[in-house]
Amino acid sequence: MQYRDISIVRDTVNEDGGGEEIRGMIDESNRTVSISFSSEAPVSRWFGEEILVHEKKAVRLQRLNSGAAVLVDHDGKDQVGVVDKAFIRDGRGYAVIRFGKSARANEIFEDVKDGIRSLVSVGYRIYKTEPSETKSGGDTVRVTDWEPYEVSICSIPADVSVGVGRAAEATAWPVEVRSIEQQMESQSQQPPKQPMSEQITIDTSHKAGTRTYGTYDAYLAEIRKTAEALNAGAGDIADALSRNIDPQTMAGEIFRKNPPAPVGNSTAAVIGMTNREKRSYSVLRLIRGLAEEKLDGFEKEVNEELLKKMDPARVRQMQPGAVFIPGDIFNRAATAGTATAGGYTVSEDLQATIPALRNKTALDKLGVTRMPGLRGNIVFPVLTSGTTTYWVSETGALTDSQPVWASKQMTPHRVGGTVPISTQLLAQSSESMESFIRNELITRIEIEIDRAGLLGTGADGEPIGVINAGIDTFTVSATPTWAEIASAESNIQSDNADSEGMAWLITPTTSAWLKATPKVTGTASFMLEDGNINGYRYVVSNQLSTNVALLGDWSQDVRGDWEGDEIVVDPYALKKSGQIEITINRMCDFLLKQTKAIVVSSADVYA
Repeated sequence: MQYRDISIVRDTVNEDGGGEEIRGMIDESNRTVSISFSSEAPVSRWFGEEILVHEKKAVRLQRLNSGAAVLVDHDGKDQVGVVDKAFIRDGRGYAVIRFGKSARANEIFEDVKDGIRSLVSVGYRIYKTEPSETKSGGDTVRVTDWEPYEVSICSIPADVSVGVGRAAEATAWPVEVRSIEQQMESQSQQPPKQPMSEQITIDTSHKAGTRTYGTYDAYLAEIRKTAEALNAGAGDIADALSRNIDPQTMAGEIFRKNPPAPVGNSTAAVIGMTNREKRSYSVLRLIRGLAEEKLDGFEKEVNEELLKKMDPARVRQMQPGAVFIPGDIFNRAATAGTATAGGYTVSEDLQATIPALRNKTALDKLGVTRMPGLRGNIVFPVLTSGTTTYWVSETGALTDSQPVWASKQMTPHRVGGTVPISTQLLAQSSESMESFIRNELITRIEIEIDRAGLLGTGADGEPIGVINAGIDTFTVSATPTWAEIASAESNIQSDNADSEGMAWLITPTTSAWLKATPKVTGTASFMLEDGNINGYRYVVSNQLSTNVALLGDWSQDVRGDWEGDEIVVDPYALKKSGQIEITINRMCDFLLKQTKAIVVSSADVYA
């Protein structure tokens, strides 16, 4: 995303060319300010000059007119208002912005009224450019397709002559349209800002708290490592250094100051639709509207309401032309398989639609912990070792001991699924077709998320699955015995990680073998009988790539879903075959809190 600045000034221009003031006008009763946020003034970039074309067809205003955020200094966590209206007129971009009623929003609004804050900056994304030459012979880029993402009230203007404030810009000429993943990767490669604590003089030896470090440098490194693990700020580092406390004491204080309660906002992507509104909302109409580029009606209203409610940082990561689907709708779709709720009803005109045979998901059946509607990274504090207790004489001194803390973190990973739908099927309006589309979108995504939660490698954008999370193994031979199967339980118990809710995950091949194999040769007591294996329930799925078996407390495995199911419709890629592509994107991650809670067999469990 790029930024450019313009001052708030007062003159008279409106959308239709009439006399209403639209720029620089302040309405105190409605808490609105009318501004110009962009123009065709050339701005110096590394390649030459950049000009934003201000023809109506060149500027995508849907995001601004859907209630885009008004920020302070482009900080996604510092929202003070929304954009009520935006339009293009006479080579400039205009908007009416409305300030909130929070203390922070009121502070900025008062500064704007008093003329203290007079600079407006727009964050935008470039999709298409045309190179040209200036009269002086220099290179000029005309941006013929661009989209403003947000409007900011700025206290310090960006130095546009050297591109300060520019982020994730293309590295080759002409300017390249880049994906969100490429932008995030580019930003992650920027060198981190060095904390002020690096300027502290290094001593030859140092003692902090009850611990002695060989050098001050070693002490400083431990403090920094602890701060990084706990996602602590520079203020926490400075405080620890000023008081000369050891890293363990620092960790304990941080946890007491910020109690570890990593819970998701389960209503973040839900707008509280009534049952009647859920029935009125149509995914088919949404897809048809996106395909025809004229989304309107109730589905448009729902999307606008979602954009207002969701995390501005998530909204800015949306794919071009995408919309969000409310969680209310997928909650409804999840009951489509219930006969009493009308599931699996197919009208005559849909009898040719036969669902594909797919793997059955496993993790939800096993009881993984779900954290929906997340915002930002989620940090779990981990107590790696507790305090030590001692027996001493009546007057003996206890040895000091302190708990050791670390942390584990969940970060969003993008997963997408594409469903081709024929234009003939899209023309259907039956309830069964609506259910089919919803279930198809959900099923494809959920099966892949479930697979990654088990087998994900942590590479190529995948999260780390259970099997690759560092879990222990229990040994089985080429022909597994009952004693080897039972050893899985004792392995977990020996690490104090067992629970009454433990469960097995096996493949159909393993299930059949266990049902047919006696615990002791010549007896009628089988390894899998009465619906359990050694007293623990089991789940059968083809999601495992081999015939290994896993046992454990699956509640220790956490699945996090970040708010917003994003849908993109492409009516062009498959137009020759009479189809459109529907893509749904979701952000999620997995984290196994206790790696000792689940074990996997060392080899396949069958003979």
